[in-house]
Amino acid sequence: MQSLQALQPFLLLLAIFSFLTLGSKQLGQSLSRYRLPLISGYLIAGVIVGPFIFNLVTAKEVAQLRFIDDISLAVIAFSGGNELFLKDVRGRLAGIMLISLGRAIGIGVAVFYGLLFLANNIPFMQVLPANERLAVAVAAIAIIASLSPSSTIALISELRAKGPMTKTAVGVTVVTEVLVIVGFAVSVSIANLLRANTGFDLSTLLLLGEELAASLLLGYLSGLLLGFILRLRLFSWLKIGLILALGYSIFAFVEVERVWSGVYLHHELHLESLLICLVASFWVTNFTVYRIELMHLLEEASPYVFLAFFTLTGASLALDTLTAVWLIAVIMVIIRLIGLTAGSFLGGLLAREPLRRNSVSWMIYITQAGVGLGLAKNLESLFPEWGVELASMLIGVIVLNQFIGPPLFKLAMERLGETHTKAKPEVFDGTRDVMIMGIEDQSLALAQSLVAHNWHVKVVGMEESERIDALEEEVPYVHTIDVLIPRALRRLGLNKVDVLLCMFNDDELNYRTCEIAYEHFGTPQIIVRLNTFTPDNIQRFKDLGVRIINPQTAMLNLLNQFVRSPATTSLLLGEEANQQIEDVIISNREMAGVPLRDLRLPTDVLVLSIRRSGHLLVTHGYSQLERNDIVSVMGSPEGLAKVRALLS
Repeated sequence: MQSLQALQPFLLLLAIFSFLTLGSKQLGQSLSRYRLPLISGYLIAGVIVGPFIFNLVTAKEVAQLRFIDDISLAVIAFSGGNELFLKDVRGRLAGIMLISLGRAIGIGVAVFYGLLFLANNIPFMQVLPANERLAVAVAAIAIIASLSPSSTIALISELRAKGPMTKTAVGVTVVTEVLVIVGFAVSVSIANLLRANTGFDLSTLLLLGEELAASLLLGYLSGLLLGFILRLRLFSWLKIGLILALGYSIFAFVEVERVWSGVYLHHELHLESLLICLVASFWVTNFTVYRIELMHLLEEASPYVFLAFFTLTGASLALDTLTAVWLIAVIMVIIRLIGLTAGSFLGGLLAREPLRRNSVSWMIYITQAGVGLGLAKNLESLFPEWGVELASMLIGVIVLNQFIGPPLFKLAMERLGETHTKAKPEVFDGTRDVMIMGIEDQSLALAQSLVAHNWHVKVVGMEESERIDALEEEVPYVHTIDVLIPRALRRLGLNKVDVLLCMFNDDELNYRTCEIAYEHFGTPQIIVRLNTFTPDNIQRFKDLGVRIINPQTAMLNLLNQFVRSPATTSLLLGEEANQQIEDVIISNREMAGVPLRDLRLPTDVLVLSIRRSGHLLVTHGYSQLERNDIVSVMGSPEGLAKVRALLS
């Protein structure tokens, strides 16, 4: 009973912090609408609830929640090892390693000498002796050299980037994360030696080698244990719990081992928790069959773990130190950019990268996030004398790089022509246009039906036959093209089309058409009738936002719908004599801001739904319309014609 009472304050703190993280999540999601990283919102929320503003979480309570740091850092290291899949980078590993090393050396040299040069202007470094200043500079190198794999992958997905620079960027980012974690382990050991003023002799180097070897061995053993956890037949949430417990246990063991070695071996043995976790995950990823499962489990756990971690990081941020050194943080960003530019260019030259790519490569490798923040947070416990101050300054550098990195990444990819984003569609002209790709009986029958419903239709084919030649002469909306290129499709008016339907019997032709419509014309609605239903083929169409029709299951789904809701299905199929369902795009400026209840709609027309920016809205009388909304309405042909005239 007494032990339970002793735990009550801690459990209360945990409950309070859990509620605070909900607000942090909301703020992160709000800022993401302005293209800011989620973690920026988490950090800001942490600062607000922390000791320097509202003091909802005091400095003492932040220290009590340090176990969250350990768990989060373990997840970061596990993710780093999981991303280094040798089969993916083996063919380009030499070039990637040269660029990564060049970048790391360039940044390392610039940051090391930059910090020593600025030491007299940095408040917490002013009072440190020469050996401690050297330790500060060494400890900072790996953190400032870090990158953000998650941010890089997110930017590549957003830009739909494809090409040699994209592949190199992914490889360099992943390899850099591994080098940074290993480098951090080495730099911490060197910083401890500098602080102790023991110098570098053979025994010192042997001790450093002993620490690294012990960390690698423990990493291998932890990998065996991690593989055992993944092998168990358990619910995913239970496996996630065991993985988090393993990560925390590694950090706890290393802390106990450090104290134990200091007492019984008369010198502290500094094992590296991050390196142990990294090696464990690397072994599972490359030498077991559980790589994909580990990746999914980490992806499932990461959002919740990082939400708590970055909120706590913001709360523990020494705001007074950061405000005192904000100008130094800006200067360090510039110094990092100089070192990054020189190192990346040199590494690219050694890797024989073309000058066109090499001249802008520095813009690709700016963004920092989780790894750097995690390592910076780790300094607080490793170096209590100045770790908090250094961590606060480095977090300022990382946050600044979060802001300037993504725009420069996008600019570099656009210059290299590797971006494939969706084009902005033309404004709706009031005419409903559809283009059907592929000439066959089904597409011609569909075209006739759409023409009967007042659609402007074009059926386009690439086949050559006497039948198609005759159709092109007899039917005004049938056309043929020789080559599938943007210019040819623009001549046919694809830039003005509202709906594109691809019905080629070749999925490569279907995909090429969809890609042109997406990248060059921003076609609002793209539909494809697929021929091959492999996961990879389906996914590449989904990445373009294409609606997929599966002829094999369409009839089954239709019969299923008929059984469950005959009346609705009859409406959808147009079998009710005087009732139809239609989508109307709002182009009338006067309709913006008008609630549904104030619309003077015909009495035989019912509004079913509103789709806005790709999201389906639950409608009610007070729902306000906006331009470019897609309104689904049901009613008589005459009533629908009046709705089109009102809204379009």
